[in-house]
Amino acid sequence: MVLLSNHAGIRLGDKRFHPVLAELDRRGAVVLLHPTICAGHEELSCGRPQPMIEFLFDTARAVTDFILTGAAQRFAHIRLIVPQLGGVLPLLAERIELFRSIDGEPADRTTVAETLGRFYYDLTGTPTKSQIVGLTSMAKPDRLLYGSDYAWTRREDVLRLLTSLDVAFDGCNAGWRSRTTQNANVLLGQGR
Repeated sequence: MVLLSNHAGIRLGDKRFHPVLAELDRRGAVVLLHPTICAGHEELSCGRPQPMIEFLFDTARAVTDFILTGAAQRFAHIRLIVPQLGGVLPLLAERIELFRSIDGEPADRTTVAETLGRFYYDLTGTPTKSQIVGLTSMAKPDRLLYGSDYAWTRREDVLRLLTSLDVAFDGCNAGWRSRTTQNANVLLGQGR
């Protein structure tokens, strides 16, 4: 199943989504979160293409809301795939956790980083070595999935992104191609 990062401004953690999330949780569903634009995107994107920056931030907003509303814990059987290497989430995880503490949430809860480590991450977008390092600091290699964004991303760009992933993973996770295939097979119930 695919859910958008927001639906007319409504995010996954909103109680109006709870009946859908409850059914997805009951089924242990695999859910791909796909970024989209949010209200006010014209101003936020400064006239640039919305996918350039805003998709990464709207993904962060959606996942942060999913966690901070408690929906990620309540519906823990949903196998969520976060797009584009988690966008800016690897950079924001510690900051989000800090503000949770400042807000007075109990210290004996699951941390943001622990929750993020439970999700899966596709490698679409424009992966760089620093993004890979950031992502793998919170997600284990068995949580990484290959994604090309083909159809929206031109073939020659997909091939360039593959090369970019080869370079980014060089030395830190050799064999990423076979590993992400194996991860997808396990996630989708086609392998072990």
